[in-house]
Amino acid sequence: MIHMKRKDRVYEFLRRMKAQQENDSEYTAGEIAEAIGSSRANVSSDLNRLLEERLVEKSQGRPVRYKACAAIMTSMPTYSGGDSQYNLRKARKYLRPLLGTTEA
Repeated sequence: MIHMKRKDRVYEFLRRMKAQQENDSEYTAGEIAEAIGSSRANVSSDLNRLLEERLVEKSQGRPVRYKACAAIMTSMPTYSGGDSQYNLRKARKYLRPLLGTTEA
């Protein structure tokens, strides 16, 4: 199993969500924390570091929302078309080791 630092898991989550969403989804620190199984305070700190590194973009207003920078995106597997339940299972299987969780 691949173990990633929390900051890397935060960034990986945002990259994956951006790659798999047709719209430009943005997420709060709390939503990201819940998705990766971490505290909101720690995720917020990681997001600020990622913002300094110009890997994420931050929305204006409240609540503050984040997304992966479009310029940084690289090719990665996406799951579209066909049976949506099958695609969800494939995405979970792919994300599980990257996020360091037993359940994605």
